[in-house]
Amino acid sequence: MVADIILKESPSELIMELSGAWYTLFVAVSFLGISTWYLRNFTEKVNLMRFCAILGSVCMLGLVIWTWNLD
Repeated sequence: MVADIILKESPSELIMELSGAWYTLFVAVSFLGISTWYLRNFTEKVNLMRFCAILGSVCMLGLVIWTWNLD
């Protein structure tokens, strides 16, 4: 049933248009994830690592909610 709907629609109708802010948030999540990994494995800055991890988690939650609410 779903496959019939997907096959009948043109590929251009299946592509979602995402705003620049969505991509900026995506880059922020990536940067904060790498920063958290680096701070945990190569430095002694525990408070900065926790800050990056919490901020990255909040950004990821916002990104997930934003993506789910796309029409």
